[in-house]
Amino acid sequence: MKRKLLGVVSGVASFLALPTVALAQTSSDGFTYTYSGDVDPATASQIAGALGIGTFVIVCICIVIQIVLTVWVYKDAKKRNANAALWAILTFLFGIIGLIVYLLAGRKSGTPSATPVSSK
Repeated sequence: MKRKLLGVVSGVASFLALPTVALAQTSSDGFTYTYSGDVDPATASQIAGALGIGTFVIVCICIVIQIVLTVWVYKDAKKRNANAALWAILTFLFGIIGLIVYLLAGRKSGTPSATPVSSK
């Protein structure tokens, strides 16, 4: 399991590092081609690196939010005796739209199961 996770993380990191390569291209005559004009290669590389790291952080945050939403929908649907796996898959695939659909339609379909209240 850890090998698969490591493979996925390294694959995503490699993909997100592509802006670094794209923005820091140097031609054979020594000029660096960037969108902002005359920028030396070191600066272009730093800018591209920052964009790559920023993109990686944003994607990681989005993935964590997506997983948290999916787990919450699964647990809530299971409490309400709804089809938890279906709602979790829909939420994972469609993100916030799947969550909104679940909140509007899925929560109404099931009623929360009674949990015993402990008295202390």
